[in-house]
Amino acid sequence: MAGKWEEVLRDGGDDELRVITAKVEGDTLFVEERTEGNATRLVYEEDCHKHMVRVRGDSLRALKASLEAEMEVPPAPMLQVLRMFLSEHRSMLDLQDRLDRAAVPYDYISREGVCEIYRPGVTFR
Repeated sequence: MAGKWEEVLRDGGDDELRVITAKVEGDTLFVEERTEGNATRLVYEEDCHKHMVRVRGDSLRALKASLEAEMEVPPAPMLQVLRMFLSEHRSMLDLQDRLDRAAVPYDYISREGVCEIYRPGVTFR
């Protein structure tokens, strides 16, 4: 059964809006961030920008354990853990920083205009 996209963060006001949605399908987490507003137009030269990370299998389990340990919370469903994390950190970049710090590989997809940029298995040390 396919997971349903859920809003896990909505942040911003008149000048800039950031919405992060996520879903879990099997052992895969999808997290998409959409921004729109003045900063988005300045940076991406478009009204709305979307990008996504996908974390699978052992990488998802490692991310979940890492976030639970960092926040000192008991085990919980992944989307609940993500909501707790984003309530403090507020952007996909912060999530990517945690993935990189823990050397957890993830796929990155960015939609820019009609182009889609795909970087599989990104991990930085």
